[in-house]
Amino acid sequence: MRAAESETEVLDLLAVHERAVGRLYMIYSEMFLEHQGFWLGLAAEEMMHAATIEELARSIEPGALDLRRFNPNAVSTSLEYVATRVREAQTRDLDIVTALSVALDLERAIIERKWFEAFRAQSVEVRTALGGIAADTRRHAQMVTAMWEATRRRRNG
Repeated sequence: MRAAESETEVLDLLAVHERAVGRLYMIYSEMFLEHQGFWLGLAAEEMMHAATIEELARSIEPGALDLRRFNPNAVSTSLEYVATRVREAQTRDLDIVTALSVALDLERAIIERKWFEAFRAQSVEVRTALGGIAADTRRHAQMVTAMWEATRRRRNG
């Protein structure tokens, strides 16, 4: 995949990533029926993020984002990781702790790389939308962490 060069290309890449993560969470919802609501909730929010990003990509003006602090190659690498995890989920029996660990890795990587904070958006609308997605991602990491810890306590308890 060639590097994303414009605001629209970067936003499109991020939307693809959010959809891929949402699909992975959908698969997890089918694997772990006792936690289906948890996974479906995360998946729905990932799909909403993708839709928000796609809407921004359609309406963004050139120069609305400062892309110097953003690394599209990191998104491409993460997409490959998600694809591998999807194949793994489709071909192996996973336990819930493994699925939660994968989800936590994904959410933390987005936070650490500041994908939705790396932009220097000019418009309030863009800043608000990206800031909301960043806040949701932090909340997702907290939710997954709490579920992971509760699951580990039940197993070890």
